[in-house]
Amino acid sequence: MRQRNIFGKSLPMLAAVLAVVVAGCAAERGGDNRRSGNAEKTAEIINYFLVRSRWTTARMEREMGEAKDLNNALAKARRLTNELKSQMFDSKGLPPEFRQAYLEYLQNTNEVLDFVASVPQDGVGLVGFGLANLLDSGKTAEQLRQKGEAVAARVRKSTAAMEQIASRLGARTDWETLPRIEQVTAGSHAERVGLRPGDFLYTIAGEKLFRRVPKDVLQTAANGRKSIVVEALSDTGLKKFEIPAGEPIDVDLDLTGAEPTVMVRLASFAFFQGYYVNVVNYSNDADLEDVTVEFRDSTGGVRSQFIGILRAKTSHRLDPSTISWTVARGQTINILARGRVPRVYPTDRLIP
Repeated sequence: MRQRNIFGKSLPMLAAVLAVVVAGCAAERGGDNRRSGNAEKTAEIINYFLVRSRWTTARMEREMGEAKDLNNALAKARRLTNELKSQMFDSKGLPPEFRQAYLEYLQNTNEVLDFVASVPQDGVGLVGFGLANLLDSGKTAEQLRQKGEAVAARVRKSTAAMEQIASRLGARTDWETLPRIEQVTAGSHAERVGLRPGDFLYTIAGEKLFRRVPKDVLQTAANGRKSIVVEALSDTGLKKFEIPAGEPIDVDLDLTGAEPTVMVRLASFAFFQGYYVNVVNYSNDADLEDVTVEFRDSTGGVRSQFIGILRAKTSHRLDPSTISWTVARGQTINILARGRVPRVYPTDRLIP
């Protein structure tokens, strides 16, 4: 199985705004309430669109975090929501009440993007800052806070309404992002069983793939089995098929959201020059292990501080002065963790 992560230079830009206002608003309740017959088919299609919305949010966060140009990142994010809206209207299996609730959810998601676009860029030091840093900046803080809270409230309301309808129709609402199929090799077993670009791999041998790398699960599942059952979610329902043990699923995957999302924020010392460094893991459920923070300057100087485990939805504050380091422009702050792609944050984009 070929796998492709959508990773770039990891230059952060307002990713936390989307994380706080959009991803953080999704409820984590419900379960697998699938029914039989037509109701089961309807629930499967709804499940696809709920997963697609989670993936779209994760992808938007990625775009915002990696882009050098805010307007370009916002344009890409809007394209993602427009693609999702178009696919929703093309789907013949969505009940009207869910379709209407989903449309309201997408409209409120676009309001988040409008909010980000409306934030003044001059003198506030937005680049690389999360919402909390922004609102602490003092400049138009109260207006931004009120507007941001109003947008967040509308997103929460529309998300809750959408998920209540989904749950009543037998769908599950506790989705995280799943591996998304980007390309299927012509003539492969995957193509023969009906996998298509845009489908999401759901289970392998009964193992759900929430934040799991399919290749690892597939290798484990092959032990002692002649064949392996694989499930995928699509906009036409659940696809279920078997592959011989040891045979790859020959597809290219987008693993957006499979990696815990980590971000760096700076906080000024109260009376001295320099900054504290806050490392935030705003994944809902994935811990980071053996986390090390590296400080590098343009002359090759380097210092490091070891954090260890950084639990999901937690942060850790470092004081670089304890290792004789002062955060300044022209440096990079690198976040290293076991089994993860290093994240690189130039201080020029973190310091206002």
